[in-house]
Amino acid sequence: MISHLFAMRFGRLSGIASWRWSTRMLLIGLLLPTGPTLLARTLDIYFIDAEGGAATFIVTPLKESILIDTGWRREDGRDAKRIEAVARAAGLERITYVVTTHFHRDHYGGIGRLVQLIPVDNFLDHGPMHELKEDPQFPFYYTEYIRATRGNRQRIRPGDTIPLRSLQVPLKLLCVSAAGDTLKGEGPANPACGRLTRKKKDTTDNARSVGLLLRYGSFEFLDLGDLTWNLESRLACPSNLLGRIDLYQTTHHGLATSNNPVLVSALAPRVAVFNNGSRKGAAPEVFSLGHRNPMGLAIHPETGDPWASEHGVMGGDEVNVIQAGRNYGWPDVSYSREYFGLRVTEQPWQEQFEQPEIVWVPSIAPSGLVFYT
Repeated sequence: MISHLFAMRFGRLSGIASWRWSTRMLLIGLLLPTGPTLLARTLDIYFIDAEGGAATFIVTPLKESILIDTGWRREDGRDAKRIEAVARAAGLERITYVVTTHFHRDHYGGIGRLVQLIPVDNFLDHGPMHELKEDPQFPFYYTEYIRATRGNRQRIRPGDTIPLRSLQVPLKLLCVSAAGDTLKGEGPANPACGRLTRKKKDTTDNARSVGLLLRYGSFEFLDLGDLTWNLESRLACPSNLLGRIDLYQTTHHGLATSNNPVLVSALAPRVAVFNNGSRKGAAPEVFSLGHRNPMGLAIHPETGDPWASEHGVMGGDEVNVIQAGRNYGWPDVSYSREYFGLRVTEQPWQEQFEQPEIVWVPSIAPSGLVFYT
């Protein structure tokens, strides 16, 4: 269990970032110009620790709020209390919207206790449910959900926007998936679609997850709930319907049944956040390992593969083609030397590790990386 997570607030105009420690949550605040009250006008995103569940809380510059999922149902009300504490800390007396991405206990179990702690104005979900074969206790949990919403629930569909007020900076929250359907439209061709694979059809409620794309000025944040592999591919192939984003909440707690590479490479997120638990999520197949001091990252315009430039110690700078689940060797193998002259490792490469596409000995100290045609 992670009891303390890093909290960040960014001042994008000045390029100055400040950090502070927070309990049970990760906060990312984005500051954009809004006139004389600049310092008070931030878009804040809180990733609340539901310990394997989900609870993401967005507070707009005009203090409207969107809670995406409510964590687990527990007798001690742990997740609901954490959500309330964050809302109060943000200066709120009520929550404007609660969006339930889908009806699995780790995503909506906390709703009954939450509405006892703080008022909620609107409830959104993917539509009425009558049964859920994967959960024998669904009737109990769903009845509690209906009771908590007091019948004040609305169905949200792909293409719908959640009404939010804004000042000079445009603000939009768009539904991109719900009830097994996805956003339609056109976008740039996605070269990664050439390696698209399919998995067995998912008949669980994960595949019906509500997915939301938040745009604030040029900043974009994506949360797809627990949307699974085949549905993700619809958003990326044959064309990229979402574009590149800044912040990605890894889908389905970072499990390999989601996070389809054709989508992730199309999104090319600058930051990814995992809402995993101590024994759940962040599957090793989703990661790559063994990188030292990455300096540049670019997407190949023809294949859609991410390429990274990395610094060795003294010599041994590399360019690698990044693939999920692969190990690129550091610190077990390296072509570089320590600053006092000895090799970092006896062997520069072993069969179980990926070879770099390019390696420089001696060093050229590559920095940024870009493809040009």
